[in-house]
Amino acid sequence: METKIRKLSRYIPLYLFFVVSCRESPLIFRIGANYIPIENIGNYWVYVSQVDTIRVEVKQKEVVESRECYLLERNAQPEYWWKGEGKLDEFHSEVISVGGNEFLLGNFWIPHLKLPLFIGNKWEDEFMQQTILYGDTITLIIQVEGGVESIEEIGTFDNCYKVQYTKIIKRESKAFGNVNDTTISYEWYAPNVGIVKRIVNGREENLIRYKVKI
Repeated sequence: METKIRKLSRYIPLYLFFVVSCRESPLIFRIGANYIPIENIGNYWVYVSQVDTIRVEVKQKEVVESRECYLLERNAQPEYWWKGEGKLDEFHSEVISVGGNEFLLGNFWIPHLKLPLFIGNKWEDEFMQQTILYGDTITLIIQVEGGVESIEEIGTFDNCYKVQYTKIIKRESKAFGNVNDTTISYEWYAPNVGIVKRIVNGREENLIRYKVKI
């Protein structure tokens, strides 16, 4: 028994060193953290901008385009997000209105983040769909690209990943004209919290209240 105790005692300092190192190392902490905690129904975030207040809440799970995803409501407007291994995708449905009627041009799962987050991580993708409407061909092109730029401190939140994301939607047709819509956003993700700051086409939103269960 005495010999076994002596052998075990050799490993105790090493174990304690490993535990302390995990707690003190920002890198190890970030690897184990959840930067997109949308898995639990009822999680919510409240943001304030220059003009209004935005509440985002995880409402339920749904199946959309063969994927089990999460329905989030942003001020009662539905958004669908799919969190899979290695990425976070957002659902985009493109609709055109002609003569008071709406026509679907396409449904897409578009990559929003490539996981895990780390500085220098980049991603891009492109989608194209052609639809014939009233004898005219409408070409829809969606281009996205993003990347993790830095780790910053935002207010009381540290170890925040700053992500730049660009989405370009192009619609080309002779009869209905051309559309070019560009969205440029910056998002700051805090560990075990989610987005704490967001700037979309110059409009800033800051987190003021949240409830997150991990």
